[in-house]
Amino acid sequence: MAKNETAFTGVIESFLWKDNKSNHALIKLKNVSTIDSSLPESLVCSGTFGDLKPGMKILGKGSARENRQNQLELRVRAFEAIFPNTAYDTLQFLLDGGIPYLSSVRTAMAFIKAGNGGKMPSGRCSAIRLLASNPEAISISGFPQAIIKQMSDAINTEGQRITTINWLVRNMGIKREEAISLERKIPCDPEEYIRRYPYKAGKLFNLEFSICDQVARDFGVLESQKGDRIDAALYSAFREKIDRGSTAIPFKELKDTLTNKIGAFQDANSILEALKVSDNYTHIQIGDHHVVQQKKWSLVEEQIAKELHRIATAESVLPQKDWKLPPPKPGQEKAVDQEKGILMAVKSNVSILTGGPGTGKTTTVDKILTMVKEAGKSDGSPVRFSLSAPSGLAALRITQQTKLPAKTLHKTLQMTHTGEPKRGRENPVNADMFVIDEGSMLEAEIFLKALQAVPSGSKLLLVGDPDQLPAVGAGNVLEDLINSENRLIPSTRLRQVFRNAGDIATNAHKINDGDMPAISQRHVVDEKEQWNVWQMKSDAEKKTALRQLIRNDLIQNCGYKHSDIQVLAPQHKGELGTESLNVMLQEVINPMGPGKVSMKIGSSGEYRTGDKIIYLTNSPEKNLVNGDTGYIQMIDVRKKEATVRFNGVDVKLDRRTLSQRTKLAYCLTVHKSQGSEYPCVILPMSEKHKWTRQLYYTGVTRGKGHVFTLTDENTLEAAVNDSHREHRITGLQAAVHKYCPEGSDFELKIDNGFEKLVPKEKAKTQEYSTLKAEPLTF
Repeated sequence: MAKNETAFTGVIESFLWKDNKSNHALIKLKNVSTIDSSLPESLVCSGTFGDLKPGMKILGKGSARENRQNQLELRVRAFEAIFPNTAYDTLQFLLDGGIPYLSSVRTAMAFIKAGNGGKMPSGRCSAIRLLASNPEAISISGFPQAIIKQMSDAINTEGQRITTINWLVRNMGIKREEAISLERKIPCDPEEYIRRYPYKAGKLFNLEFSICDQVARDFGVLESQKGDRIDAALYSAFREKIDRGSTAIPFKELKDTLTNKIGAFQDANSILEALKVSDNYTHIQIGDHHVVQQKKWSLVEEQIAKELHRIATAESVLPQKDWKLPPPKPGQEKAVDQEKGILMAVKSNVSILTGGPGTGKTTTVDKILTMVKEAGKSDGSPVRFSLSAPSGLAALRITQQTKLPAKTLHKTLQMTHTGEPKRGRENPVNADMFVIDEGSMLEAEIFLKALQAVPSGSKLLLVGDPDQLPAVGAGNVLEDLINSENRLIPSTRLRQVFRNAGDIATNAHKINDGDMPAISQRHVVDEKEQWNVWQMKSDAEKKTALRQLIRNDLIQNCGYKHSDIQVLAPQHKGELGTESLNVMLQEVINPMGPGKVSMKIGSSGEYRTGDKIIYLTNSPEKNLVNGDTGYIQMIDVRKKEATVRFNGVDVKLDRRTLSQRTKLAYCLTVHKSQGSEYPCVILPMSEKHKWTRQLYYTGVTRGKGHVFTLTDENTLEAAVNDSHREHRITGLQAAVHKYCPEGSDFELKIDNGFEKLVPKEKAKTQEYSTLKAEPLTF
């Protein structure tokens, strides 16, 4: 049992709210009992109760706390459900449709009497148990035996379902919502299935390998399941890596992991044989660097490399000309890196432009677009542009900066609700120059889909900052393509920070270099002071300062509107996490008052007219993507829906969609804000949260006009000094060398049935990680 949890029993009295899709519900629980009498006899509970009925008994574990209505609420983590066994609870169960044909008071009462010797019981009620075990013993006037048999089958089916779910929760330690889903997938009794196929069950239940191994030992099937055991160990090793963004595992690490898991692999050859037998994995070596991949991911990354080669080597629709750059204007700083980046982009079919804040990425992209537009296509027709980014916030920022329309990648590709794009090789996007911004956010799978929609002859420019946080999903696209140093995919990094970049850019570069940023001597809001770091003693003090900044200081002293200000946190939980801060900020920015309409969302949340919310999934049918933010314009309490304005367009969302797919957006995680830019950013830093240099750098670079860091000395120093960046291992660099050989200093060999990339004879033999490509000349 988790810390601060209470074991309890109780009976469902009624449902206060229920979501039929997720089965999450808010219920009123009666007859509550605990060992230490720590809970009242009746209270509100939240949990996965939606598939149950009033009258059913609950045996569970949960933690009690006050909700937003100042009521004691028991948040139930795990529980088992039991059919009712008193007359009153059985009646409640039947009236809610618990058994077919018995939902009226008359038929329900008749059934209860029939199952208890023809009279209403004062104590234990045996009607449901008797119906399940011996339906012939029940006789109800007007009910033929065939109908009673149907009722018996229904309660037995439901009983088996509940028994299975209870067993999964009790013995496998999984959440009830997961158990409900798994119950539908198990082909037989779960205990029997796990006993016979422990390693297959491990994949199905997402169990730790050690648990599967123990089950196999306990039931004596370890030897007979040897093949599944090796496959499960491989699967477990890869799952852990992919969950952290990698698509491959270094060979030595895999060997150590497997030896630790099953103790069977003491030499490399035994692993190679296991990989061959499994047929689900590939192995490739670059110099002395070996990586192993699941075939799914090697296919994705090899296709990325093939698509890049296709685009890079096609004849361009733009003219082949002697590109010239105009001289800098009088008084303008000479920007060598910018000039190199511009010439690279106009001369290459595929190129990468990177740089931190204040280095002029936007200016450089503008100049590239202007030169390409003025040149036109070889046939004299105008150049068509496609500007996009992984998130809606990033796409909006591109539009604001370039004055050209930009879309999310999902909208550019016209993704359907199935996750497949309408745009692809057979139906490419109608454009001649593609710019994809915020390249550090690119996941491998969406990048492949984007490449497949680029027609041959077009140009592709990737723009980003590799020092920011990587993609949430698997892949390391931008960094891998840069580090491959392939001459078909040249890259330029803008390093010069311009004099007019401002204090935000200057301090961001300090942070990125591991140096402490400037600390404010006074906690005063001054419109002229872009950069503000306020050191405080406690999280409570930081929260008070945040409230004051939002309520008065930024509005009065800097002229900001609340919509200009974005609060960022590293995670959801904690006093300075997004959940707690959003509740506080809602009260400060959008308090309930005359003219406001509210609607209950989830078990304890509330939305009001005027609230700022963020959409959390991709919904092509609504023209909404993950990361879109909007404001609630109207709430229709009767229809249980709200009208939300996203990017100037009103969209109606029902309560279920609002509960499952949106959150308040006054405070976002740093990850969620990536790609966006706000006039004013506030970062409250708690010592209880894990702040790293990369996370802090990403957060402060979201601010355009003002950045406020509310912190303490220890937390700030720890963040700046924590240079840890989870190194993602992928096979993309190897795939680029393999399928873009013209630009590579490696060539492909076959060794022991596996592919091996070795330095070409003409290339200098040196460590792969420091291999330098020939400089791009213009």
